[in-house]
Amino acid sequence: MLLLLLVGVSGATGYAANHLKYVGESESSFRLWLKTAKAGVYIGTALIMVWALDIMIIFVNYGWLFIMDRVLNLLPLLSLPAAIVLIFALSNLSRGTNKKSLLFFIVSVHVMTVGAVLAFFFSNDRHSCNS
Repeated sequence: MLLLLLVGVSGATGYAANHLKYVGESESSFRLWLKTAKAGVYIGTALIMVWALDIMIIFVNYGWLFIMDRVLNLLPLLSLPAAIVLIFALSNLSRGTNKKSLLFFIVSVHVMTVGAVLAFFFSNDRHSCNS
């Protein structure tokens, strides 16, 4: 359920971030799209942290064998794009809104969306090779 919510939030964040390149920086709607995109990034990161906490609780209760596939397959798909957005894109965007920082922010948000969709796809049991 968390991954499905993460797919929705990151998709909406990508939609909001994509509008930044079409709206002029001097327009009043630019700040609204920018705040929406930043809020989506923070909400998406919080969802990833809640997902990681859920995985840690399962680890404490049941052991490594119950979370091994989620940690090895899904954690890189979720954490690496989110880290790129948080470390590089948001810091560049907060310093100024030039075209290069906007483009890097938009691309990294879309990579975060692709990671969330792939993690959701791989987390479903019906897509396993054993069925």
